Amino acid sequence: LPEGLTCHVTAYEWFASPPCRCAALTVSGTRCLSSGLDSGISSAKYLHLSATAASNCRGDAENDAIAALVNLRFLQVDGLGQAQVPESWAALTELRVLRVRHSMLQEIDATAVASWRKLEQLELVGCPSLQVVPRTVANLPRLHTVALLGSPACEQVQVL
Repeated sequence: LPEGLTCHVTAYEWFASPPCRCAALTVSGTRCLSSGLDSGISSAKYLHLSATAASNCRGDAENDAIAALVNLRFLQVDGLGQAQVPESWAALTELRVLRVRHSMLQEIDATAVASWRKLEQLELVGCPSLQVVPRTVANLPRLHTVALLGSPACEQVQVL
């Protein structure tokens, strides 16, 4: 893998091309997903964008690169430098866990939330600007954990 990408778990799929694929990926340093994904990364189920990578890699191209990982089950972004969870993340329909930490996040896109029907955990930790959590969060059938630590929205959210 190129510098800044670490594959923690490799999955072998007999009929896939290539047969070895990265199932768990960390992006760090100055590396950005939008600078190109090979077929061995595109099937990742776990993605962690470190604070350095998240702050260096912003914009629509990076959001679209994340959204292209449609098999993601776990997404952790440290230091998301955007005010809103991108609409393009609505494509992450297999997502089970979303963790956004130490970010300038102000709101979550309601369309994206509505598409995460399999989401079980939503953790928005250390997001002091978070003001809006859409009502669609309460309609997610598998959601059992919502953590809004260190945000003013924590005081405004009803217990599900």
